[in-house]
Order: sequence, then C-alpha cells, then structure tokens
Amino acid sequence: MSPSSTQFAPLTVLLVVLVLAVATEARYEFATCKSRIEGILNGTVPNDTISRDDLLGKNYLWHHPIRGLDTSVVKNGSFITVTYEGCKALCGADKTGLNASYTAFAIFTTWVLPAVALFSNLPYESLSTLKRKTVEAFTNWIGSPQAALANTMFNVLIIRTCQQRSDKKGEMAQEYRDAFYVLSCVNQYEYPSYERKPWNRYWTRQERENRQIVRDQVLLYGLFRPLSKDAEDRRVHDPDTDISATRVLLFNLAFQLRMLRRRGVYPQFINIIWFLVAFIISLVTAFADLGDNTTAHSLALGLLLSWLPVLVTMMIVDRNPSASTRAGVLIERWLYDANHVLRSRHTGMQCADGMTYTTRWRPGLGQLDLVIGSFVGQGRRLRYCGIANAILEITEKVKFHEDDNILKQYHSRVVNLHDILVRRPLSWWTIWLAAEFMVSMSAWMAFMVSFRTPTVGLGCRSLMAMLWWIFSTLPWIFQAFLQEPPRWTLWITIPLNTMSVIFLFMIMLFQVTNGLNNCLCKATIFGTSSYGGYLDFENAQFYKSAFHVVRYWACAAAFGLATSIIFIGWGLRQWSKSSALWSAAEDAEMVAD
Repeated sequence: MSPSSTQFAPLTVLLVVLVLAVATEARYEFATCKSRIEGILNGTVPNDTISRDDLLGKNYLWHHPIRGLDTSVVKNGSFITVTYEGCKALCGADKTGLNASYTAFAIFTTWVLPAVALFSNLPYESLSTLKRKTVEAFTNWIGSPQAALANTMFNVLIIRTCQQRSDKKGEMAQEYRDAFYVLSCVNQYEYPSYERKPWNRYWTRQERENRQIVRDQVLLYGLFRPLSKDAEDRRVHDPDTDISATRVLLFNLAFQLRMLRRRGVYPQFINIIWFLVAFIISLVTAFADLGDNTTAHSLALGLLLSWLPVLVTMMIVDRNPSASTRAGVLIERWLYDANHVLRSRHTGMQCADGMTYTTRWRPGLGQLDLVIGSFVGQGRRLRYCGIANAILEITEKVKFHEDDNILKQYHSRVVNLHDILVRRPLSWWTIWLAAEFMVSMSAWMAFMVSFRTPTVGLGCRSLMAMLWWIFSTLPWIFQAFLQEPPRWTLWITIPLNTMSVIFLFMIMLFQVTNGLNNCLCKATIFGTSSYGGYLDFENAQFYKSAFHVVRYWACAAAFGLATSIIFIGWGLRQWSKSSALWSAAEDAEMVAD
C-alpha cells in the first residue's frame, strides 16, 4: 500500500471482519422457501402451518401481469411469484439470504479492494497536521465527484493551455516553461478576493482595490518580466537589469515547485488497470450462465464506481504538491521578492502595504497584500479557480520579448483582470456539464441494471443508487451559483457529501454481504403500482430468456465502460502533451542571486 492507503486500513479490516461474519452466519436460502410453497401447492407438506387454501385465498400469490416478461417464452403463472405479504408469511420477514463465504470474498476482492486502492491514491495532504482538511477533501471527492471532476478537469485544461503557451524554441524556452508552470501552480490556490478576508476590516473600499491591484501587478511582473528584452538591447544577464533578477527568482521558484510535485504516475496507473480488469471480469461473469443474479448486481456496483478511475486519473495528471502549505509559502515569498525588484528598480512605484522593500523576504515578515490563500485545487472545495485563465486571456496577444513599456502595460491589464476573474469561460461550463455527464452515466447505468433485473421496478439497490446520485449532484449545482462560496455553504455541502459517502459505502457493503436479499428488497415496492410488488425465485438464466435482461446489461455496460475509457483517454492525452511543463532533474543546480 502507498502511505495514503494507511488511512483506509481500518476500513479494510472492518470489511474483512464483516465478510468473515457473513461466512460464519447461518445463511437463509430462498430456495427453501420456494420448495415449501411448491410442497403446499402439491399437497406434499400436509402439516405446514399454512394450508393450500390459505395460500390461494390470502393474496399470498401474485396474479397480476408481470412487467418485462416475454409471454411468448414463458407464460405468466408458469413460475412461482408471491406478493410481499406472501413472502413475509411464507419465507419470513426477518430472513436475509446472505452470500456464501466464497461469493462474499469474490466480490470483496474483485470490487472492494480495488476501490480502496483507488481511494488511497487520491491526493491527500499527508504532511498537513489539520486532519479536518483530509476529511473535508475526501467527502468532497467521494460525496460529489461531479464537482471534484469539474474543478480538476478544468485545471488539467489550464495546464495544457499553459504548456501550449510555453512551447517556445530557442534560448528563451526555459523561461517560458518556468513562467507558465508557476502560473499553473498558482491556479490551485484560492487567490482570495480582499473583500472577504477578516484582516481587511479596517481598509476602505479604495484601499482594498489598490492593494488587490498591487498583488495582481506583482504576479504579472514576476511571471512575465523574465521574458522581456531591454529596449536598449542590453545583455539579459546584466545584473543591473531587473530582467536578470526576476529570471533568477522565477527559475528558482519553478525548480522548487517541480521538486515538490508528486511523482509516481506510473505506479498509480497500476491500481486503475486493476480496477478496469475487475470491471471486465464482472462483465464476463455477468453474462455467463452462473445460475443466480448476484453477478448482475456486481455489474451494477462496477458501473456505479466507474467514475472513480476517471477521478483518480485526472488527479494524477493534475498532481498537487506533496507539501501544499510549503509551496504556498514559496510562492508568496517569490511575490515579495518580485515586488522588491519592481519597487527598487523602477522609480515612482507605490510600495505594497506601505512598506519599503530594501531587503528580500525573510520568515515572519508580515505582508498582508501578497497572499494567494489556501490550497483548494482538485475539488477540495466548491470553488472556481480562474486566476490562470484570466491571466492567459489578458496576455493572449502579448509579445513579451518586445515589451519595452512593461509597467504601463501591466497596470492597464491588471485593471481588467478581476472583471475576467469573476467571469467563468465557456470551457469551464462545458467541463462542468461533462463532469456531471460522466458521473450521471455511471449512476444511471447502474440504476438501469438494478431496475431492469427482476423484480423489475424501484427496489433497494436502484433506490440507493438514485439517492447517491441526488445527494452527489446537489453540491455540483452549488458550483453554478457560487464562484467563491462563503464559509456558511460548508454547513450545507458537507452534510450532503457525507450522506452521499454513506450511501456509497452502504451499497458496497450490502453487495458484499448480499444484505439486501430479503423480502422487502426482493419485492421492489418503492415504485408505482405498475412496477414491482412481487418476487420470484428464479435465476439469471431464466431472466435472460424470459425477461431479455441481457439487452439492458449490455447497453449499460457498453455506455458505462465507453464513457469511462473516453474520459480516461482524454486525461492521459493531456498528461502526455503537458509533461514537458513540469519535467525536471533533482540534481539541477540552483541559480544564485
């Protein structure tokens, strides 16, 4: 296991114990109930507490049409079907047909362990002492994968755009890669508006706007001044020029951020391959003649979890720093030093927060303006991170090497920066919808398998899949209305995400133990009167011929698997095209000031 997987060791142990408990539990077989009913009808069980007349007269048998049944293959009434009341009276309302130990362990090793392995590969902040950040991130990832996918996929797109902008040849290639890589890293922080920070309560509105402009101007200056060329065409390595100074700062920051970037991409993909192999195994066994419908519901579980490898793939591509707080400190320190160069090399510039920058950054030096906020990348919070998109838009046609009036240009562009920052681009809305499509396809294909596997209707499994989708979708909707959500939204989204996580783990647990194999769930009574209300005692082979369930299983499997593979393929393509942006060797030498 990876270091992060130790967080799931208690969960794995608990599930193993539950499987062992199932294996030692005295299991109830519904086949016994079927034999009892046949005996009562045939008169071979004369001493049964329920007589044949009672069986026929107390509405225990189902006499209504059966939805989905092909009567040209099997006539209605040619196989035993009982009502929910009949099941309680004849089979026992408290009886549950748990899985045999072999079946329970097969489902456990096929689905639960690969899922736990993928959970462990999510990008936790293992160096953070605030465990609440890990819990909040996990509930956001698993409770609302739509929202997490939307944020992560958009950042993957931003990384790709940064790589395209940095794809320069010649002697300036390294500087371009450094600038746009740092920009992609800054985009994973909240980059807060000063309107909502508690330490600004003594500032006037004009002061807040001025200080925010200072931060934006310093960010642009630190990123793009190293790409400029002096008007007098002096040597770029002349220590008297601010170009040389900002290049040194940018190179060192980019090197440190690349070293802090998480590695081990290829080992991470092994777990994804494991999960996909398990999915293929489930497909093969679900369509085989195994004699029961347990594998059909295992197929539904696999479809319900098919968004998980997509989420992990996107987060592997959008690798967060191994120490996000440290990376944030390095970026803010770089902003301070860039501001020092800006104010000391250019006369007439107003200093940020009224300070005189005669020295470089040192620990403990307060600088309330030059902050980038907390690390919120990869769906840790329901927040739109768009500073990189805004900067890419305002600098789209800038020729940095010809920028001979750089300060004037930066000031004019900064004025419009926040107008763009609060306006989400069309690409974000497209990805926002695509993320919902991905997760909804997983949920509704699983719903269709459970819904169309007899008894046809809204049963326990299909209902839980639908409820998980509803709870996970609500925070995703919040994203459309709240670009920079206030703290009170946590009191709404965290409970919703927590309920979603609980439903998902309950679905996994019930599938391993077959805890939903009882009268209530088999009778499928949660839908309308035209669906469900009865249960039978047949197997998967019977359902394939009499209900043609294969067409629904095949459709769900094809659409669910294809959607997952398409999204994974898109993420891998972005990774392969963008890898040059963060490539580095740890033995590279730092550049001295």
